[in-house]
Amino acid sequence: MKVRDVIGAGARVTTRSEADFRPDITIVTPTFRRNAEGLLRACLASAREQTCTSYEHIIIDDGSSDGTEALVLELC
Repeated sequence: MKVRDVIGAGARVTTRSEADFRPDITIVTPTFRRNAEGLLRACLASAREQTCTSYEHIIIDDGSSDGTEALVLELC
């Protein structure tokens, strides 16, 4: 199984050979049902408010059913 087979319709997969953007920082956020309480939105907002603007944010959703995917797609 490939990543493209399991990601949401709006998600994007970029391979190393295709990526032009080389961020200074990579933020990895695992999440499971943290959208309903606003925790995921607060996490994403905190990342955007930092002084470093050269970053990528990888969000790993472990099958949440609380609208996590919709929130991530809305904010991207």
